[in-house]
Amino acid sequence: MSQWPPLIVLVSVSGLAPSVCGVMTEGSASERAPGDPETAIQAIVTIRVDDAEPLHIVCKGTEFGSADLRFSGRCLAENGDWIACWNYTADLDPNGSAGVVGDVAIANMSDDRRAFRFRIDFPMDPLIANGSAIGGMMSATLKMDADGGSLSVPFGSSGWSALIDDDTVRDIHPGPFAMQGTGTGTAMVNASFGMPTPDLPAPGVDDGFGIRHCFRLTSGDTAIYATSLFVAGEPNDFRARPTRVDPVRVDQPGPNIRLDFNRKKPNRSMAGNRRTVEMPSGLPSRAVRGRRVKPGSP
Repeated sequence: MSQWPPLIVLVSVSGLAPSVCGVMTEGSASERAPGDPETAIQAIVTIRVDDAEPLHIVCKGTEFGSADLRFSGRCLAENGDWIACWNYTADLDPNGSAGVVGDVAIANMSDDRRAFRFRIDFPMDPLIANGSAIGGMMSATLKMDADGGSLSVPFGSSGWSALIDDDTVRDIHPGPFAMQGTGTGTAMVNASFGMPTPDLPAPGVDDGFGIRHCFRLTSGDTAIYATSLFVAGEPNDFRARPTRVDPVRVDQPGPNIRLDFNRKKPNRSMAGNRRTVEMPSGLPSRAVRGRRVKPGSP
């Protein structure tokens, strides 16, 4: 996996005001997504720790290959109690299936067990009317210090969830769930569904798709959730995404961010053309737009 981008420290967050996330992992400004920074394609990261107000972070995509975008960033708590690092590669066009591959690592550097909620939402273009289908793979890894530790999911929550808009389509490791150890070491679990091609029925897509993690983590330990998630639909159900009229600004929060992607790819029939992704034995491999990149590659 590539190196994380420069550290972003959120000094002040209040209400729903989003904070801009640095996403330039490497390279020059010419490698940004088309358009100026305010019109770049954006994912929204939401982080909530315990009962604190959630942080809403605008993460702007940078071009990564001919059709893919990279969304990556880091966020350190103002008091230094925790840090979250994420790195995802996404193809947001459902022709042949849209997909996102990547991971998030959250470290608890406080003296107590903390409850974390992490969510990232990606816009899709074109949208899918009537219904869609999803499939994917995930893994959860717990890295423990010398005191051991645990990653647990309480009743009513889920360690990993696939989302269409605000609808939960698939939960993996719902609570009560726990993985733990008594000393320095690593514990890992993984699962898959709707594969090798996306075939789990899901709602139509009115805005986008996303991933959510809810878990409790002991002091001094790190949780890593890796994901490969794909969303497909029938070409006859594709519809153009509404064009955003006014630019989205970080001081003007809103629940719906409408974008004019201006990066249309040729509309091709998807019949018989849904991606087939080989099932991995460990962490999900990066497999977006039909290519495989070994974990550890940028």
